[in-house]
Amino acid sequence: MDKPLLILSIPNCGSDWLARTLFESQSELRYYREFFNPITNIKYADVLKNEFGCEYIECYKNIAKFDETKCQKIYEQTWELESYNFTKENYSAFKVDFFAKNFRCIALRRSVYKSLPASRESQVNSWYNTIYHSMLSNIDYLPFEYAQILKKHNQDNRGIVINNVMAFVIYQKILSKNCENNNIKILDYDVLTSFNEKNLGVYLDSFSNWIKVDRWIAKIVETRKPPVKPNYKNLNCDDVLKLFNYKML
Repeated sequence: MDKPLLILSIPNCGSDWLARTLFESQSELRYYREFFNPITNIKYADVLKNEFGCEYIECYKNIAKFDETKCQKIYEQTWELESYNFTKENYSAFKVDFFAKNFRCIALRRSVYKSLPASRESQVNSWYNTIYHSMLSNIDYLPFEYAQILKKHNQDNRGIVINNVMAFVIYQKILSKNCENNNIKILDYDVLTSFNEKNLGVYLDSFSNWIKVDRWIAKIVETRKPPVKPNYKNLNCDDVLKLFNYKML
């Protein structure tokens, strides 16, 4: 590979599993899980927190803002000093332009119906609550349409669970749009967990120039589990999803 590899996603969408299938099937990969997350990278936390975000109070606002010059400087002070060539990032939606310049990127998304409510409810709620408040703090960084929806929603005071649904949908839409603008292929979790090997070969063929796709597919098929469908109806959030023309189930 001429560039290191990066999986872009959002929390609770299967990125840990997908990263593991790549790492275990490609012998040349040296993996660090969420290198740019101050929580998961203690060695560089004090540097990363100046521009990259996580649940820490010192840097949660950084999730929904982006300064490419600062990101690049921190990249040179951290990643370039190490020997890793593969990572993944879940707080990545607003920084895709930076990541695309420095990494070969793959994006992963999963429907809100397959992700919420989460089995790890308290942990996942804390992640999306952080994203929600980061977007509120950086409302001018959001596309105008989403900013207006978020402002109105926040005034209605629907509660933490519904706020998290709002955060999930807006954040994933921003990630998807930024990936499309950078010609980054977006993989669908349901496809990866349901297609047979032949159809996966067609679906993942565009990666064959820099990944041993046959080995990757074998690991996907070996480790995948049938898609789980949480009872999203318990969230009582259909009206929120309709704001985004989300296909109702």
